[in-house]
Amino acid sequence: MNKVSIFSTFLLPFSFIGLLHNPITFGCLILIAVTLIFFESREELKSFFLILNNRSLVFSFFTLCVLMIISSLYSVDIQRSLLVIIYLVSFIFLSFIIYKFLTFNFDRVEFISKKFLYTVFFIIIFIFFYNIFNTKINENDYGFINYSISEVRRFKGVVNIYALLVCLLPLFEIQIRKIPYLSILSFLLLIPVILISNSNSSFLGILIGLICVCAHMLLKKISNKKKYFIAPFFVFIVFLFLILKFIDFLPKLNDGQDINKTVFVINPKIIDI
Repeated sequence: MNKVSIFSTFLLPFSFIGLLHNPITFGCLILIAVTLIFFESREELKSFFLILNNRSLVFSFFTLCVLMIISSLYSVDIQRSLLVIIYLVSFIFLSFIIYKFLTFNFDRVEFISKKFLYTVFFIIIFIFFYNIFNTKINENDYGFINYSISEVRRFKGVVNIYALLVCLLPLFEIQIRKIPYLSILSFLLLIPVILISNSNSSFLGILIGLICVCAHMLLKKISNKKKYFIAPFFVFIVFLFLILKFIDFLPKLNDGQDINKTVFVINPKIIDI
């Protein structure tokens, strides 16, 4: 790899450290990396347009965009919902560019696997010790400890993203070593991070992931004829339970005035947080 490839590949995992500061820092680092990738591998990335020949994929993507636009028309804040759609489409486009860039040269995959592994491991350790040193054990009126731990909100908004990254760590670590001990340690540290940060979305995501893995392992042991009945029924029951269980955690917004009362850390016109 040349120096430009090394630098751009290094920026991809390093950008998640910028997310500890704010989303704008993360976005700027990603944008620099993708810009370097685009100019360095512009000849290789021409294969991107070959995707238009895949009619089923184009139809699925077009249907997804139409459904998202229709749902945005019923949103409390249509403008912000449409911006989210733009962010999602941009994310899909940039993800494809990064994927093509890495698969053209598997030396880049090994390089980014190491950097991604150590970066996420450092981030989880940092958040873990930050939460430990900033949490408080509350006392009751009689001066006795009641073992209730105060919530640390500093990184609550990004814990769900880092939870996803920790779950992906084994895929990167197996490129380096057979036993993913750093991934296991990161997951063990992630549990108290989620509890102290009170990140319900992280817990819900991991729960759904575990349910899907268990369902996949179960369906592998069932005959093909029974799968057509059991799989849709199982998915319906699980999602019905999740909707009924977690619907009370959703914010109750009645009109645009409720949204306007929210104080954002970063101006939502710059980036949606």
